[in-house]
Amino acid sequence: MYEIERRTILWKLPLAGAAFIAAIPEVLRAAIPAATTWDDFVKRTNAVAKELYGSGEYDEDMYTYRLAAEASQAPEVPAGSKMVRFGKFDFEYGPVYRGAPIVIIQWKLAPNAWLPPHNHPHYDVVTVGLDGEALLTHFEVDGDAPPFDATTKFTVRRSREMLIAPRRVSPLTSTRDNIHTFRAGAKGARGLDIVTRMGKDIGFSYLDISPKPLDAQHATYEATWMKVE
Repeated sequence: MYEIERRTILWKLPLAGAAFIAAIPEVLRAAIPAATTWDDFVKRTNAVAKELYGSGEYDEDMYTYRLAAEASQAPEVPAGSKMVRFGKFDFEYGPVYRGAPIVIIQWKLAPNAWLPPHNHPHYDVVTVGLDGEALLTHFEVDGDAPPFDATTKFTVRRSREMLIAPRRVSPLTSTRDNIHTFRAGAKGARGLDIVTRMGKDIGFSYLDISPKPLDAQHATYEATWMKVE
């Protein structure tokens, strides 16, 4: 099963692309005052989502980066927000806002915990850190993938990797960076996912990704869908 080594970090990715990913929230942040309360943050974020989501010139990259700028200003979530443990993993999650078109999920990883690669078909997701650190590695299907219940092997490409920490943001769209995996640091990690459905909900799947690349130069790996209990 695929696991991240800490030496596999941003410098292995194309530098221009990595700089572009990191810079957009920083540039937009300068023009966006920090939310003073959770209700203010939800109101502003939801307003941006409704404005862009309903526009005739909707673009998923523009949408996720605009939400990322808002997410970078996220205040602390309301006290008493509940989370539940997910399966056998040292991972907890729970909704802190349900609306339309966005839902906001709070998540928490125990120290050094790992959440295996999984996809978000027909969804846009903006992940922002609140506490601690987690290394996020993103992948995209390279070519075509079989149905989730198939055991056929297919190819994925490592598309991006970054460290999530407080106010750091990592967006994905239904077509870009849609697979990701988390590895928490020594102090664990906690953050938010701002989720928008872009089409029919068809579920999702975890992946078993080979640790050895098929092509190191192009960062491609062999993968299969897998069930997690």
